[in-house]
Amino acid sequence: MGIWIAILIFLILITLAALWQICRGVLRLLAAFKGRERLSRGALAGAVFAVLAVFAVLALSLRTINAVIIFCHLAVFWFLADLLFGLAGTLLKRRPGRLLPAVLAFLAAFSVLSLGWYQAHHVARTEYRLTTDKRIPDLRMVMLADVHLGTTFDAAGFQELLEVMEQEKPDMMLIVGDYVDESTSREDMEKAAQALGKIRPPLGIFYVFGNHDRSPRAFGAAELAAGLRENGVTVLEDEIAEPAPGVLIAGRKDLSAVRQKGGFRMPLGNLLPADSRERYAVVMDHQPAAFAETAAAGADLAVSGHTHGGQLFPFNRAGLLLGVVDAVYGHSRTGGKDFIVTSGISDWAIRFKTGTFSEYTVISVSGRKD
Repeated sequence: MGIWIAILIFLILITLAALWQICRGVLRLLAAFKGRERLSRGALAGAVFAVLAVFAVLALSLRTINAVIIFCHLAVFWFLADLLFGLAGTLLKRRPGRLLPAVLAFLAAFSVLSLGWYQAHHVARTEYRLTTDKRIPDLRMVMLADVHLGTTFDAAGFQELLEVMEQEKPDMMLIVGDYVDESTSREDMEKAAQALGKIRPPLGIFYVFGNHDRSPRAFGAAELAAGLRENGVTVLEDEIAEPAPGVLIAGRKDLSAVRQKGGFRMPLGNLLPADSRERYAVVMDHQPAAFAETAAAGADLAVSGHTHGGQLFPFNRAGLLLGVVDAVYGHSRTGGKDFIVTSGISDWAIRFKTGTFSEYTVISVSGRKD
């Protein structure tokens, strides 16, 4: 809880700083246009009201967090532009104008955020090729996480993405949490589950809960699980499945059930059967925060989401630095075991990905043949 309070305070402070910087810039622009050093109280109040009104419109249309992101980018670029033009003016002994830095700051913020919008709303394909010394049939898995249904696409958009993933001809599909969002409607949930029911990978579709999947909404976690099961999806919560000889899928209860709600999840060493080290064990764990435990239990591969790939630059590695996750994005190895963290195919409240991109992941595993 303490970390979330700290994050909230930080967001409030940077929002106030961004609003101050932009109000200051607008007032300086207005003063330059009027050719005055000081503005009347009416002009000051009007300029500040205009800035706050724009912020309010963005907050109402895109959510407050996105208004904060937009204003912070503009404020930072405007500050840097003013700083650079001020230094140039000092060196050239010529007072710089106010308009050009403002225009350049706006163009820079618009360009970065436009790219961030594109990267959040367009789903790329990422592939990893792994090998194992265990004698198993070659596996081809499609892994996706952080669908947050209804945020950047609805059930129809999700079905279109599933059709693209189906062309990968996966042996199985892994959905690693945060399938729905707080704002997901029951209708979207049901239609998306039906879309999954039309995908028939030979070894099945497997799902584990994420922290948002249990948030309050028009339907509960039990109804979500029931809707998925009715459409052929195997829901795992501290449970094991064996989709093929020599292959295990272990679905873990999400860490939020322990960290935020005082619940319990089974230690992986107890969850995996005694002969799991002789088989290829894949662990589905929404949050990438138990790498040492996973490696010690002898699992071969762990797949996670949750981090959104770091989401925003320059805060990509904040979770790692704070010690709440063991990795932010990509493929890594711990204790000789493979770990893959995806940036997810969608977003939560934030509509921009300036530090990463949305993706689904194809994982190919080649077993020993001799």
